[in-house]
Amino acid sequence: MIITESLANGLKNRFFTEISEEIDKRFKNLFQQTRGVKNSRTGWAKLAEKFQKGFDRCSIASYQGGSKRKPYFGICSLAIEKNKPYNSWNEKCLFSYPMIASFEPRFAEPSIGLFNISEHAISRLYQRGNIKVVNETEVDIFSIIPEFSLVPVWAMFWARMIAELIDDGIEDVRPVIPSRSGLFLAEISFNKIPTIEIRTFVDDSHLTQLQKEVKELFVHASDGIQSSPLVFFPANEYFGVDDTSIQLNMMAFRLVEQSNKIGKVFFHHIEDVEKKKFFIQKLSTLLEGFSSIITMEMSDAYKGDGVRIFHSGLLKL
Repeated sequence: MIITESLANGLKNRFFTEISEEIDKRFKNLFQQTRGVKNSRTGWAKLAEKFQKGFDRCSIASYQGGSKRKPYFGICSLAIEKNKPYNSWNEKCLFSYPMIASFEPRFAEPSIGLFNISEHAISRLYQRGNIKVVNETEVDIFSIIPEFSLVPVWAMFWARMIAELIDDGIEDVRPVIPSRSGLFLAEISFNKIPTIEIRTFVDDSHLTQLQKEVKELFVHASDGIQSSPLVFFPANEYFGVDDTSIQLNMMAFRLVEQSNKIGKVFFHHIEDVEKKKFFIQKLSTLLEGFSSIITMEMSDAYKGDGVRIFHSGLLKL
């Protein structure tokens, strides 16, 4: 099925309408779906499962952390802000809504969402991404959602890294974030914390060789940790239920050897050769600083179940 630009825009408009209705329905039904589940240590895993099921396809990242004595879980869902539906380019966009619930201390709080996804990027996903077509004619409108699975962890990572670059006077950064079938190209908007605003999507077949290499580097660097504590910063650190600084160290360690390639992609638009060289060097120095405490053995162990084991031991829960 050929998706023209006009059809992609129509699918995008339909997606925004349907995802808005879906999100509203999920939030309204959440209490009913979790009613009767004991909010106790023995019932906590079931409560987390019910929350995950309740958000279903509107959730793009989830994580269960802590220990048997002090468990918590986090869910990062998509959201549409009715009172602020636009990004800094005045385009409609999807926002992120990370939330964590902790058994002890007892709370359930949203965190700060540090990325949004523009309607232009949504259109490009339908036109160029890996979508599902039913009966050769009907597009599964929600089949683009898996493309967002790596966005939360990478948006949070680069928002925090770029905050460090801003302290050095470097603001004109254009990060990229991997997706299942291509790259999201982003820019930065500035509030108290930099926000990653995903501007568009480029599929694998249209990426440059350098962009392909950087994508593969990022996919490898987030292997086994795409759903993890970093996604729910700063709420988990603010309430003292987990630490996320180690993830910044781990991901930087997995990137540092290829920092020059990353810099060439992030600063490709800088025409001044010396300025670009300076910016790339600053990025390299930043990654070196964050990666210095990590060893290969630590990095190999920090994946999948190893993430929770590490954090449980780190916090002595």
